[in-house]
Parts: sequence; C-alpha cells; structure tokens
Amino acid sequence: MAFAPAEKDFRPSPNGHVDLNPPSRQRSLWYEIIPVDPAWLLPFHPVYRGEGIARGDGSPVMFVPGLSGSDGHMEEMHNWAIRIGYMAVRSGIIWNRDPWRHMEGMVSRLEKAVLETGQKATVAGWSLGGIYAEVVGIFRPDLVHTIITMGTDTRTNIRKDAHPAIRAFGTALIEVDKFSEEMLDALPGMPIPEGVKMYCIYGSADGAFHKEDFGDPRATENIEVSSKHGTYPWNPFVYEHVGRILAKGARNGHSTS
Repeated sequence: MAFAPAEKDFRPSPNGHVDLNPPSRQRSLWYEIIPVDPAWLLPFHPVYRGEGIARGDGSPVMFVPGLSGSDGHMEEMHNWAIRIGYMAVRSGIIWNRDPWRHMEGMVSRLEKAVLETGQKATVAGWSLGGIYAEVVGIFRPDLVHTIITMGTDTRTNIRKDAHPAIRAFGTALIEVDKFSEEMLDALPGMPIPEGVKMYCIYGSADGAFHKEDFGDPRATENIEVSSKHGTYPWNPFVYEHVGRILAKGARNGHSTS
C-alpha cells in the first residue's frame, strides 16, 4: 500500500512504497493525517476474528498505551487477546504522563496475573508504552518472558529523537527529571536478560520517528509493517505479528516453576 508523499525529495523505493528517508532525516507529522491506512481494515480482517492464529495458552499479556494515552486506547487489542485465548491484563493507566508511578502499578498487576496463572507474561507497549514494557522486562524477568514494542525508538533516547512537536508535547506533559533522562539515555545499552525476548514492530509511515531510529540489535526480530504512528493498536498487520509472537511464547511454555 503506497502512501502519498508529504515532504520534498522523495524517491520511489523498489517495493512500490514511498521512500520515507528524506535527506533532512526530518519526518513530517502530516503522515499521521493521511486517510489511507490499514487500520480501517481491522474489523474486516480475518486476524481480528482470530483466524490463522494459534489458540492461546491462557498466559498473561498486557498492552501499554503511549504518551497521554490510556487503557481505553488498547481496548481492541485487550479484547482481541481474550478472544484468542490469553489472559489480558490492563496496565491501569488512565492518563499516561507519570512513567515511574505507572510502572509500579503495572508490575503489581503483572505479579498478581503471574501468580494466578503460574506463567510469565508478555508485555506489549505502543510508543512510550514500549519503553515501559522494556523497563519491566529488563528489571523483572521473573515476571516477563516477551517484550513487544510498537512504534518505539529503543535504539536511542526516545525523547531526544522524537519529532520536535512530539518531543515538545512530551516534555510539557511529563516532568523530565535527571533520573528519567539518565534512564532514557542508558536504556538502549542495557542487555535483555536471558530468557526474555524482545520484538520490535515499527511502521514504514511513522510520522513521529524516522525509520532509521528503529531496528534494535538486541531484538529477536525487527518487523516493519505499513502503519502510521497513531494507529498501531488498530493495524491488522500489527495484530498478525503480535499473534504470531504470542503463539511462540505459548509453545515455549514459560512457567514460573
């Protein structure tokens, strides 16, 4: 699916998509309002009905919203995970603007779910939520076996490399203290613990980050899909990959015992 160019000096790419690597490296937020997007197809896509995806094993999965988002933004994914056989756990985030407090609540909910099921969890985060998923997976491998990021720059400090408008909005919304900045600087260099796998899904038309900001060398897979930054939680191609990754975890039987 091709996307209309929103910046100058685009070059056609071999696969027929618009080349999203302008010489300036500056992305345009106009990508986010282009009406052509796979997210419109979700209610009609077989993956939404669970077709072509292995049935889940009842293990916990948590979907974490992005900057200024809430669990409501992840509701479609949450309900879909239940339909395909997983125990979907809400992050408890009503308004995503206080990272470390949010993660304390996430960990508490994960602890309860892991204790109840006897199985470690998958944590999937959208944008800033992917950073939360990464942090929980790195510091609590006793709870998490799989990290999935969706539209998350995990290679660098996510705040510094975001589109200037997104960076300004995030800085205004979240008080960036010294600890937070040091954590964001250090996170890309932290090793993923043994027994934890990370999968990074990113969009070919993401307007918040440059395509080259994605692709983490620590990841088991880096997966490109046709998606804008604002529509990962409703993109059927994202669902296909999340379902495939969840099935891998189910086959591997990540018991806490």
